[in-house]
Parts: sequence; structure tokens; C-alpha cells
Amino acid sequence: MTAFLVIQGTYQDVRIGLFNTHILLNTIVIKNSEASKQLIPTINELLSTHNLSLDTLSFIAANQGPGPFTTLRTILTTVNGINFASKTPLIGIDTLKAFADEWHDDAFPNTVVLLDAFNNDVYYHIQSSMIDACHTGYEKIDSFLARLAQQNTQQTIRFIGNAVHLYQNKIEAALAEYAYVPTPIPSLCSLLFMGKESLKAWHRQKVSIQLLPLYLKKHQAEIDLLR
Repeated sequence: MTAFLVIQGTYQDVRIGLFNTHILLNTIVIKNSEASKQLIPTINELLSTHNLSLDTLSFIAANQGPGPFTTLRTILTTVNGINFASKTPLIGIDTLKAFADEWHDDAFPNTVVLLDAFNNDVYYHIQSSMIDACHTGYEKIDSFLARLAQQNTQQTIRFIGNAVHLYQNKIEAALAEYAYVPTPIPSLCSLLFMGKESLKAWHRQKVSIQLLPLYLKKHQAEIDLLR
């Protein structure tokens, strides 16, 4: 038995899944606003319900971002603390890349994942051979779309991710007939896929004792300190 936890922070909640190898045994969802005080008790509840403990877990996998700052910090602080106390191995998941891999479709060789980075910024991941620039990063949505339109060679680009809900009109205005937005729009990487990816990493022994956040962009407080 390979029992492990996967913790996924979304833009609305935190989802904790208990896996036995490829099987998702149980999931508990808590609101982001309650994550800092409820994450540890929820993990304990989930484990005790299945007669498990931290000592019986093979590892804990967690979303390293990018994503909302506060939720990301809460999750990573918690799992790093668990590792410090119990030595449970940790596996970090880059959710931009995992999301792109989960929704890969050979019918759309050009796919752009857009996640909301707030204040008209987006986190992006590009799966394409036509773009010469960096394939992962963050940028203002208007400048990103202008650059994408300039580099596009009359090929269809599929757009997925939660920021597409926010900026669909801008996307279609910038790319016109070359923009494809599926219905429904996939929004985030699923807990099941994170479990699958983390199990692969475990078998390759890609484990850590500490996970650092993949912010991509700086928090406004950090920007202010640098001024």
C-alpha cells in the first residue's frame, strides 16, 4: 500500500485528498479563509477516519503554485512543518505545467494556459513550437495577447485556465478567428491528476524536505520594499 496525501489550493478552497496508490479514497474541502486554522485538523481527521497516521504515509504532495499568495503560503508552511516534525517526504507540483499536461490534446498543438494573477496580470504556460519567447511566466494580459498575436503564424490557439473566464473577450478580440475557447473551459488542475503526477515523482524518488512556492511574480509588499 502506498498511502499519500495530495493538497491542492484553488482560488476558492483547499482540497485534501487521501490516496491509496492510484485510488482516491476520500477528499475534504475547506474554504481558503479557514485554511490556516483548519488544515492540520482536517488532515488529522482524514487520516484517523482511515486508521492512518503521518507515520504510515509514503509522502505528501502539494501544489507549489503559482496561485493566490496567502493560500499557497498556508499550504507550504503546513507541509514543511509536518516534514520537520514527522520527516514525511514532500513532493511539489508545478500546477501550471501539470494543468497543461492534464488537458493536453493532440488536436490542438498550440495551447495556452492562463491563470489569474490578479490586477490584470496572468500566469501563462505555452505549449507550442511557434512561440520563441519564454513559455512560462506572468505578464499583463493586454501585452501578453499583443505579443501572442504578433508571433502567431495563422494557427489556431486553444486557451484554457481560470483567467480565460475573465479575459475571453480580450482573447477573441486580439486573436480573432485564431482563438479557440472550449466549452466548458477547464479551470484548474484536478486532484486526481496531481495524485497521478506525484506518484510518478515518488517512484523516481523526486522528494524534498522543504517546498518553496513558485510565485513567478512578486507580492506587492515585496515590490514596495524594493522601491
